[in-house]
Amino acid sequence: MGNCLPSTFSFSYQEHPTFARNIPFSSYDFVSLHGLNRLPPEDISFLGLKGCLQVPNRSNLDVLLRKYFLHVHPCLPVLDEAEIWRMYDGNCSQNRSPQKLSLLVLQAILFASSAFVPLKTLTDMGFSDARSARTALYHRTKLLFDLDAETNILSRGQGAILLTFQTTASDLFSGTHWLSAAIQLAKSAEADISDHEMGDKTPETLAKKRLWWCIILRDRIHSLALRRPIQLRPDQAHIGCDYLHEKDMEDEIKHSKVYSADEKRQLVHIFRLQCQLAVSITDLITIVYSPLWSTLPEFISAKNAISTQNEIDEMKYSLQKWAEIAAKTLGTSSTSASVIMFTKLTYMYYDSARLAVYHYEALIWETRYEYHYPSSIQPIKAEIEEVMLSMNENIEELITQGLACYLPISAIAHAALPLVLSVLDSELSSTRLQLVARQRRLHFYKQIMLVLQSRYEAADKVCSFVDDVITYSKLKLDLNSTGMITGSGVDNESLQNLNRSNDIASRSRERYQVPGRRMKTICEFFFRQTRSYLRLALLLDHALSRGKYPRQDDIERLWKRLRLSDTDKSSSSLCNDQTEAATAQAPQPMNSVVENERVPQNPSWSSLRPSDIEFSETGCICPANIMINDDLQSQTSLDNCTSDIPSIVSNIWEDVHI
Repeated sequence: MGNCLPSTFSFSYQEHPTFARNIPFSSYDFVSLHGLNRLPPEDISFLGLKGCLQVPNRSNLDVLLRKYFLHVHPCLPVLDEAEIWRMYDGNCSQNRSPQKLSLLVLQAILFASSAFVPLKTLTDMGFSDARSARTALYHRTKLLFDLDAETNILSRGQGAILLTFQTTASDLFSGTHWLSAAIQLAKSAEADISDHEMGDKTPETLAKKRLWWCIILRDRIHSLALRRPIQLRPDQAHIGCDYLHEKDMEDEIKHSKVYSADEKRQLVHIFRLQCQLAVSITDLITIVYSPLWSTLPEFISAKNAISTQNEIDEMKYSLQKWAEIAAKTLGTSSTSASVIMFTKLTYMYYDSARLAVYHYEALIWETRYEYHYPSSIQPIKAEIEEVMLSMNENIEELITQGLACYLPISAIAHAALPLVLSVLDSELSSTRLQLVARQRRLHFYKQIMLVLQSRYEAADKVCSFVDDVITYSKLKLDLNSTGMITGSGVDNESLQNLNRSNDIASRSRERYQVPGRRMKTICEFFFRQTRSYLRLALLLDHALSRGKYPRQDDIERLWKRLRLSDTDKSSSSLCNDQTEAATAQAPQPMNSVVENERVPQNPSWSSLRPSDIEFSETGCICPANIMINDDLQSQTSLDNCTSDIPSIVSNIWEDVHI
């Protein structure tokens, strides 16, 4: 049907679109809902009661649509921006009948964009913050989907893929369920066929191609983030070489309302790079994140070690080839804030994939080989160092340039492990200068998580996992420092004082001690106590993949399954004579070398610019001078960072003082 409501239903008010807070969707000529007439009156009344049949007034809808195409669409271009604006403005394409946008898709757009909308707009729509807006708009869209208010298969698929951005603290896998629905709907719409099979490119065939590539990308990135198997196997994806090309998106490149043509073209190239990365990491995810690590070989002898290493090298080579293509495609540094942000996000995915491979390789060497060769661990250590350097640089740039506010929900899980490693790296500082430098780096990771927490409920759960893993490291590995986590709760006052310096150096610090030389970095910890390092990384992987932190008996079963339990003989012990100088013994407390030094009360960071970070009365980080292109002519300051952070925040933040 079009935009007409059934005669059996009427809204409680019918106000002018310009002045009403929310209005019936029928007030807009470009919105339709194909299955509404088929619903029983009680279902229609229920949808109306829940606000599903209402949308924002014109001024607020303008903001939401612009934010959608600025911050969501570049990483998931399931819709044609140019066509949407034509519908919205009432300008029909030549030789085409007037097109309409499904209310289901529109509500999904509102849900996806609500994380980036100014607080003023959200309050005008009746919401208190970004979190409450996301929750309400998600449930509105879900009800339309569940009650089959929209019957068009393609529209349902588009709505489902946008709902993959839904993840909550109580259910980290909501997005996984929506991805399954999107896959089935796309197959029903015959979106899973190649360009050659589609024949002539029509708006409908291009829409199907967009949907299919968005599904492939979300499947791989979602699996990489949550350490879970992919849903769309390579033989089902029918990928070939039919990537979305620049010519496929030429219309919206020319007619975007939020980006210049040059910016839009660069963003299209970045999306294509993300799709190429998704293809490159398919085998990696299949092997590394198989159910219950079922792809891990039972035992590797010296005879078949070469074939196993070749498999790992192929995964590394695939990532290397992608990096070479990315370097050529991205070329010189861009001055566009959005291009920079999406570039950094893409490299965040790439670094997560690299870290997954290196940990898998280390697990193989540590627990499966007949003989342990120290020379095999050293290159992995160097590779992990390179990844950590890259991640640290990207996180720092996202914060210092005020771009963290625009990260999608997937960034939460991808930043979790680097945050754990950064905390432990700070713990291993051996000098005052190291301590200050590493806590400054840790500060950037905290900023990322705090900004994400203000928008996404799932960040609470991930931060609790991080806190639990670090607590485990203290209890089981004796990485102890009173200057870090105390295990007590955190309140708004501690968040407000997040940047206060701490007299860490004057407190007792317990360190790992190894024969002749103590560890000074997290990468040395990896090299000297590979098994302990892997426990921490895999513990976080397990929590993310299951959606809950494991109980102690579950942890012991996990270590037994992976041959990482205390009763398992470490492969490194097979060559103890060769590695005595490089292998750690049981951790022993050691007095800090900075015992008599004091960290300055007000350290001056050269590039942090503390004036750029403010705090609201509720304890939320509020970048004061964050700017991004909201149109082609001007920049507007971000005012949507003032959403309240919930009172329940991970314990990790309490005593990590800067």
